[in-house]
Amino acid sequence: MRKQQGLGMTATLVIAMVIIFVAIIIARIVPLYMENHAIKDILAGLKEQPLIFTQSDNEIKETLNKELRINNIADIAAEEISITRSDALMVIEINHEAHAHILGNFDGVATFHNKVEVSPQ
Repeated sequence: MRKQQGLGMTATLVIAMVIIFVAIIIARIVPLYMENHAIKDILAGLKEQPLIFTQSDNEIKETLNKELRINNIADIAAEEISITRSDALMVIEINHEAHAHILGNFDGVATFHNKVEVSPQ
């Protein structure tokens, strides 16, 4: 008799199930990181605005909210945006958690801390 060569049916099914499970996790978590990348781009764009340092905190938050809506990001609450100022520096931070439903009652949570420092020009 010849020895079996290659994988059996059971091993092939187990490997396929693992690959499918990993693909589902990746498909559900990657959008969280894409959304965070868009938030980083929005903050970088704020730094490039010429009069951002002279605007009030509310004006900056309104600008941020407009940019977030344009990019279809609705998960950022007002409490997650903080602006601290000194004479030579303004720091705008967005610290938030993003949740993703993975499978059944299994959810994923990612915590993001984004910050930009703006100095007067």
